[in-house]
Amino acid sequence: MKLATNILAIFCGFLSYIIYARLFERRWPKEISLRGFFPVFGKGLGVGALLFSATMLILWVGGFWTLEGTNSLWVTATALGISLAGFFEELLVRGVLYRILEESLGTWIAVAVCMIAAALMLRLVVQRGLVKQPFWRSAS
Repeated sequence: MKLATNILAIFCGFLSYIIYARLFERRWPKEISLRGFFPVFGKGLGVGALLFSATMLILWVGGFWTLEGTNSLWVTATALGISLAGFFEELLVRGVLYRILEESLGTWIAVAVCMIAAALMLRLVVQRGLVKQPFWRSAS
């Protein structure tokens, strides 16, 4: 049930972005169309998995992390739920805020403002206790 709820949330996020682009920008959001989705998604998933694995390898070699077991479907659904925060942040910051700022202020200023906005949102999430730090247990 949790997995279905998370998938529904992602669908609603995409639908909200489509409605935003149609109503406010008067365009069809080609950046989230299914045409060419799978090759780009596959590349992004592969690079993301490689970067995540490299990060965990560095933490493991440094003695800051240890593998304690494997996960169940419930844990996978929970991880997907946690990643929804990042999904919606990217949708809001890169999908909406960046596009608006880039058109009016230029690319570099838009990148800087979006980077600051994303950092402030993450800081707010941590300060409000929505995510506890650290995100992993040390291997002590």
